[in-house]
Amino acid sequence: PFAFEILVPIGGEEYALLAAFLKESLQKLMITVTIQALDWDTYLVRSQEGQFHACISGWDLGLDPDPFDMFHSSQIAAGNNYVAYKNETVDRLLEEGRREFERQKRQQIYWQVHKILHRDQPYLFAYTSMEIFILSSRIKNYKVSPYGLFEFFPGQLSWTLQ
Repeated sequence: PFAFEILVPIGGEEYALLAAFLKESLQKLMITVTIQALDWDTYLVRSQEGQFHACISGWDLGLDPDPFDMFHSSQIAAGNNYVAYKNETVDRLLEEGRREFERQKRQQIYWQVHKILHRDQPYLFAYTSMEIFILSSRIKNYKVSPYGLFEFFPGQLSWTLQ
């Protein structure tokens, strides 16, 4: 029989719902899925140490979609490449993307990375959410950083409430 465990962090309602959906769907194919809900610290340790069959997680790359930490082979032991993904072309493209300052050229580089990731499938990308942030009109003099509304370098965040 084909059986595996999915790790889910406690408190991630959308992750729990996705895990339940996968379990029910795969059961129809006679695949047994066990859902293991873990506190965040335990979930993180098991994820980082590769102690899982599958896990449900999420990322926020912000406006600069540099996935170096998740997919460069140098990040297998030292970063967030928990699935030990290794592809020399992806490594080269990610390094090239970090050296390129022109936004459109970087976009082309990252599109190439995503085409390879789509082919290799180191992860099953279940969905992408769009977040829209709205500020009250009472907040004045707010400066949005190039990295988004709530992503900033120290010293860049400033606003006044009126």
